[in-house]
Amino acid sequence: PRAVRSPCSAAAPGSHSKNFYYLCEPSAPPACLDWVKREWSMFRKALVSTLALTMGLLINSIAMAQVFEPKEAEIALLPHSAKLGMDVATAFEKRSSIQPNEFHGEGLTLQEVSDLLWFGYGINRPNDKNKRTAPSSGMAYESDVFMIFPAGAYKYEPEAHRLVRVSTADLRLEVAGLQKDMATAPNMLVVAAHPEKLKGKTPERQHHIALVAGGTIIQNICLYCAGAGIRCRPRATMDAEALRKSLGLDENAIMVMTHAFCH
Repeated sequence: PRAVRSPCSAAAPGSHSKNFYYLCEPSAPPACLDWVKREWSMFRKALVSTLALTMGLLINSIAMAQVFEPKEAEIALLPHSAKLGMDVATAFEKRSSIQPNEFHGEGLTLQEVSDLLWFGYGINRPNDKNKRTAPSSGMAYESDVFMIFPAGAYKYEPEAHRLVRVSTADLRLEVAGLQKDMATAPNMLVVAAHPEKLKGKTPERQHHIALVAGGTIIQNICLYCAGAGIRCRPRATMDAEALRKSLGLDENAIMVMTHAFCH
């Protein structure tokens, strides 16, 4: 076995001090061998712990890079990314919509879904009445945002930054509406509004404000997609009546707009 330098209370042959450091060989005094065993045990535990942590981080990174396919009824989303791949000015330059027949790429990762929802309608001022990334008249927050996956539809809850399942059906054809090609998009989004939450306004004004508020969410998402390199297309076309029923919305809910995404 390899010699290990260790302190020993017994002086080594030829040493001038009982605190002399020398190489501990198999024939060394028991006190020295005990010290080596303790040091090796501590080193082994530290090594195992470090390897476990490294493997955990690696597995988590791989999972985050995979296409997200939800299975649970409630999904805790990840904290939003602090930085994207480009600045705001460049994102405006890059903002575009792809054609309906071009949605054949892969779906989004969990991190991208988390980012998309936070940038679109998330809480960015938790210490100031939970204000959000999108404005709302009187902080009514009359909009609802739904993510549509092949495995079902989920409502976004900004307060908890999570998704809650509202349907296990594949609603992409309902979101596609008359543009059937859009149903190939792996991920979609629906913005609905509840104008009755806007108090003290006429019905016409409520309707107008609700549409504008939904549009700001859609534009937030467009700019996020440009910055993150995600292909997208905001749309007004959908089977509104079928979606209202499938998403569990009442008859007064306005189906504002939809969005489609892929890589």
